[in-house]
Amino acid sequence: CWMLQNLKLGSKTATMTLSGSDTNIAVNGSFELTNRLADGKFPRNTISEDPVTGQPSYYYDSQAYYCTDNYGCYYNNYTATAGSMTSSTGAGTTVNYSICPKGWSLPTGGSGGEFETLATAYGYGTDSGSTVAGKLLVANPSTATENINGQYAPGLLLGGIYGSNGANNVGTNGYYWSSTSYSVGHGYGLYISTSGVDPLHHNHKYYGRAVRCLLQES
Repeated sequence: CWMLQNLKLGSKTATMTLSGSDTNIAVNGSFELTNRLADGKFPRNTISEDPVTGQPSYYYDSQAYYCTDNYGCYYNNYTATAGSMTSSTGAGTTVNYSICPKGWSLPTGGSGGEFETLATAYGYGTDSGSTVAGKLLVANPSTATENINGQYAPGLLLGGIYGSNGANNVGTNGYYWSSTSYSVGHGYGLYISTSGVDPLHHNHKYYGRAVRCLLQES
């Protein structure tokens, strides 16, 4: 069961303290979610060398998010995973925690992940990219509904991506985080446009992407 809207946990002014009683963070822990990005940018802090690989790496504030009216909030991968994803989390690792509500989780990514399962259910791998995207997308966030083109689908949005230069590709591309690391610097997620969908997409963990949570059946 997928959320029908992008997660909007946060505000444009307030700081929230999340607990394990109402979100999917570490048991008996807490996580401070702070809007540090009122200018709509994700300023980058550079780590010259990753402690595990020795390669150049970047680390973004694990509390950083930015909210919009139409597309929900954008979180870097460190924040979306409630700090359980780090700058040294290696390839193929799926972390256990997220800022999703209790009982919900951040979808897994990469080959065999839950984003690929979602896309495959709507024709990924067999139908044309535009056909699959048409089933998964809703063009206008104000008209999002559970029934998309006569089929039940999450109604993904083309909310773009946020980086150190602010918003990019709003209205043309959509980006969503997963809980799976592609490499120490990149995280897996889902990419979608009107012409296609890529459930194996990956990009820098410090970028701000949207979040859709997945309800796990007991």
